[in-house]
Amino acid sequence: REVAVYLRETLPTNAVDFTLIDQDYEALSYAHSDIVRAAERWGGRARAECLFVSFAQFLKSYELFDRIKDHDLVYSAGLFDYLRTTQAQQLAAALYTGVKPGGRLVIGNMAGPSDGKWCIEYVLDWTLLYRTEEEMREIAALCPGAEVDVRPEETGYTYLLTLTKPA
Repeated sequence: REVAVYLRETLPTNAVDFTLIDQDYEALSYAHSDIVRAAERWGGRARAECLFVSFAQFLKSYELFDRIKDHDLVYSAGLFDYLRTTQAQQLAAALYTGVKPGGRLVIGNMAGPSDGKWCIEYVLDWTLLYRTEEEMREIAALCPGAEVDVRPEETGYTYLLTLTKPA
């Protein structure tokens, strides 16, 4: 959704490439078609590549990260909420290697239960790992030299960890 909104609201000045990764084929397909429609006004200067990868495959196969190199921005939402701290640190370090100097890695993680927690956890059996601001900072431990910033997003339900690679 964020990519499509960006493409609809931003005036095209440079070509942009996006790599979308998800384990839900239908979600990935929908996102891709939404992005293609939003990118039409860019006159072919916006592209989106999709990688259909399972959660387990993503965490085990770091050769996938060879496809994520020299990006200005790597953004992850909805993945780190399931990872223990050690796993989160290792994944953040792997993603950080794909960020070019001056670029950013942005990681979202639920800060606390939303009003719908009971439904998510008890009905859907979807248990999330909520993190504090300090716990978000711990994720950056294996990203040496990164400028670290943590702030809540506008709803207050999610923290955004931003790691900026020195230029």
